[in-house]
Amino acid sequence: MRSLAALALGAALCLTPVVVHADVIGRTHVQQVEKKAHVMKGTISSIDGETVVVSVTSKKTGDKKDHKVKTDSNTKITLDGKDAKLSDLKAGQEVAVTPGAEKGAAASEIEATSASK
Repeated sequence: MRSLAALALGAALCLTPVVVHADVIGRTHVQQVEKKAHVMKGTISSIDGETVVVSVTSKKTGDKKDHKVKTDSNTKITLDGKDAKLSDLKAGQEVAVTPGAEKGAAASEIEATSASK
C-alpha cells in the first residue's frame, strides 16, 4: 500500500466508499458501502416489443424527454406492488426504472403503478 504523499498530480484513482466505525472494545471495522443504482422515474409513452419508452420530465427545465428502456427475461416487473409481465404494462402508467448493472444493459427492475383515472 502506498501513502497518499506518493500520488502525483493528475493520477487516476479508483475509490470504494466505506463506512468505518469502532465497537465498544475500540476495534475498528471497515465495511464496503453498497452503491445504490440511480432510479429513473417517468411515464410510459409506448411499448415496442421488449423496449419500454419512458417519458421523463426534467426537474430543472420542465422539458420532457423520451428514454428507451430495454428489458429481458431477467427484468423484474411489478404493477401496483405485485409481480407482473411486460404485457401488463400500458402507456400512461407511472414507472420507476432501475437500470442494469452494465451501461446499455436491460433494466434490472421496472416498478409500475396503474394510470390515474
